[in-house]
Amino acid sequence: MGNAKKYIVIIFLLLFTVSNLPAIDRWTKLISPTTHHLYKSSFTDTLNGWVCGDGGVILHTSNGGLNWETQDSQSDYQIVFITFLNKNTGWAVGNKYVYLSPVIYSTTNGGQNWNLNFYPDTTLMFNTIYFRDLLNGFIGGYGGLILKTTNGGINWSKTVSDSSLFSLLSIKGFKFINAVTGYAYGGRLDLSGVIWTTTNSGNFWQSASVSPEPLNEMIIFDSLNSVAVGGDYEFGASIIRTINGGANWKYEPIPFFGIGNTICKRIASEWWIGLGYALTLAYTLNSGVSWDYIQLPDSSGIYNINFPDSTHGWAFGIFGTILKYNGFVSGVFNENNTVYNFKLFQNYPNPFNSSTVIKFEIPNSENGIPMNRDAKNANGKMENGAVVLKIYDVLGKEVETLVNEKKSPGTYEFIFDGSNLASGLYFYKLHAGNFVETRKMLLIK
Repeated sequence: MGNAKKYIVIIFLLLFTVSNLPAIDRWTKLISPTTHHLYKSSFTDTLNGWVCGDGGVILHTSNGGLNWETQDSQSDYQIVFITFLNKNTGWAVGNKYVYLSPVIYSTTNGGQNWNLNFYPDTTLMFNTIYFRDLLNGFIGGYGGLILKTTNGGINWSKTVSDSSLFSLLSIKGFKFINAVTGYAYGGRLDLSGVIWTTTNSGNFWQSASVSPEPLNEMIIFDSLNSVAVGGDYEFGASIIRTINGGANWKYEPIPFFGIGNTICKRIASEWWIGLGYALTLAYTLNSGVSWDYIQLPDSSGIYNINFPDSTHGWAFGIFGTILKYNGFVSGVFNENNTVYNFKLFQNYPNPFNSSTVIKFEIPNSENGIPMNRDAKNANGKMENGAVVLKIYDVLGKEVETLVNEKKSPGTYEFIFDGSNLASGLYFYKLHAGNFVETRKMLLIK
């Protein structure tokens, strides 16, 4: 990673470390039996789950996460992916060295015993493993590597992909719609996000470049609708989605810092994204129409989120972080998209060069917005229902007033032009009645 990217990452970390986002009450941090990074998890039901990570770590819970116990993986290697078909049968993959000597782990008794199989080609690197049933499975890795087994992992053979250069990028994961049709996803930082599609049970894969950033995880809703998440250090998080079974993919930036390492749905309309080094979780309540985020406690960067059902959720990440979902009670939207709460969104893009968009929402109310002492009419009298949106520099000096007038309930977007300002940290503040919120934005020229 170049010096410019390192500088941006440091700024991101500083910004979110001192952020005054709402206190986290939807996720609770639990005591973890490890300080190693945790990467991927697999749950077979609400009681039984596993998570893997650095140092050969595999953790298991059999009581819904009340306790997590360390299982003996027979190694101290980096285990990057784990999957279980049922509470007894599971697999994992890792690498003995950073880019060499891939290892396949398997168990038939819930991880009480793990068997190691060192893959004979030590020049490969594995990223992911997926089993559709007890016999048919896939492994993905660097260089567009896709291996397939039809006998439960006893033997593996390389599959065939198209001749596109994109097909040679890294595979991060697999999702299948049915026994015949499925996707692989991945890509490479600073190059492309790629979707591989198969329509013959994984014997041949067709690749397509679908985004400027690599893709890290995917949700399949049905045969037509799927969404994947990715991002990079410069542009932040993003999703791609298809509504026609992968014939077309739409790229949609998410206006927050961080890389989209993981995406998981709690219910059809509520999705959660772990933003890694940004130490936050992004979420949507309306299937990605709009996004918000919460800051996590104690520098909890998240690599994986898992909802076994709509009431049980887990998140895992750096230094052994384990978070438990506490439930989510909020009402920004109802079925008629009625706005119930004031909302000030993070500006987009952020960081920005010259101009950025600031979005806010005003709730529906029969009596209008309470009187705002900062908003006055031409005679110096205070206006009922006025909304004030101002920009400040890092010293607290007012830079510009974007809005100072009555606004009806609804959603508004305003463009802030910073072309005449110096690079640096700025603040924007929304004041409407008793509601006051301030957010940060970064101007880089």
